[in-house]
Amino acid sequence: NSGKVEALEYLATHLPREVDELVGDSVVLSGIDLSCETMGGMEGEDDTATCTRPTYLRGLDLSRETHGARVRLNGANLSGADLLSANLRGARLGRANLSGVILFDADLSGADLRNADLSGAFLRDADLSGANVSSADFTDARGLETANFTGAWAWADAPSPINLPVAIDLCVFDADEGHLLWERPETCSPTQ
Repeated sequence: NSGKVEALEYLATHLPREVDELVGDSVVLSGIDLSCETMGGMEGEDDTATCTRPTYLRGLDLSRETHGARVRLNGANLSGADLLSANLRGARLGRANLSGVILFDADLSGADLRNADLSGAFLRDADLSGANVSSADFTDARGLETANFTGAWAWADAPSPINLPVAIDLCVFDADEGHLLWERPETCSPTQ
């Protein structure tokens, strides 16, 4: 462990909260880059380089319950990271690069994964229950058969998740009803 887990958890607890009466308190870590490439874990030539030393983020806890606010990691680059048993419950990971990430036994329940890239991610026993997977890319993701997608959902008017072989619920967005893009409305219909 290089201290990155502790540093991120410290930031989630001590950074000033962004307060919005509509969405509540949140801690903004959007755009952070902890990819294997940035952290120096790649080996090989440019077009054949592989991640041989994933960024160690095992057991990372960025849950709302722990830090008292939703952690926003929109647009973050965590590609190739090792997030084994991480707790990202309720995190906002829209447009995040999670390609090749190890999410074995990770908790992503209620997470916002709109437009996230999970291609090649390892999702064995991951909990994605209640997660918003609108337009998320699951191409070549592994372990989908053991991941929990109970109550996972997408906006009916958004592109469907890419290469997700499980049924999810579709929800209709209605701003007049106070719907938020990252939170599941009360009424949704299961897909066929």
